[in-house]
Amino acid sequence: MRWSKTLRIVFALVGALLLPSWASSADFDAVSQASSNSTSLLSWTHTPTGTPTLVVVHVVYWEDTLGVHTITGVTYGGTAMTSAGTRVRHATGEAAVHLWYLQNPPSGNQTVEVDVNGANATAVTAGALTFTAAASVANYTSGTGSSADPTLTVTSATGEIVTGATGTFGVATMAFDTPATERWEQQVTDQDGHGGTEAGAASVTLDATYDDVGDWAMAALSVTHQAGVTAAPQRTLLGVGQ
Repeated sequence: MRWSKTLRIVFALVGALLLPSWASSADFDAVSQASSNSTSLLSWTHTPTGTPTLVVVHVVYWEDTLGVHTITGVTYGGTAMTSAGTRVRHATGEAAVHLWYLQNPPSGNQTVEVDVNGANATAVTAGALTFTAAASVANYTSGTGSSADPTLTVTSATGEIVTGATGTFGVATMAFDTPATERWEQQVTDQDGHGGTEAGAASVTLDATYDDVGDWAMAALSVTHQAGVTAAPQRTLLGVGQ
């Protein structure tokens, strides 16, 4: 009886060690970027690494007058994307950030097109990010300020990815601060645009640093994961009887 009980415990422990615990999470796939200082249509090719389930496009631009150079639409592979929101720094325009997303995008290399409402629009920068095992987006957040350290706090969760963009007018250099990862950067005329990602948590603070005090706009959202889609297995030790 004693040996039988001991063997059951041993077998339970060995089985628990070999039992994978699958952690659901969205994963970053690939990024592409483009910019122009004189166009009504910004177009470029995005090349995914895997088979994405979600694409998010950051558009950072400069408006001479509020509304004159508003982004009217973004397409990915010819499919219209949905606007998550936009934020402009001043009533006169200047630094502006607009986020767009598309669920279940077409696979393979695709053309990204940003339509601008305004003849001879100036200083448009953009980045496209694809994600795998991602379901949709949530908790769009935006802000503006005049400082050397743009900051934005986003509600998210473990297994999700926060992605955001920031732009400023007339500032030469900028970078996202760790633990965020800068994914793209474009500078044209006096507009500086940047996009990045950070691992999800209950509350995520995106920070950036400029080389000087400047007017900025920032917007971000959380990329949610697909229920039932699993990432790489992790070995988990379970207690006897679990």
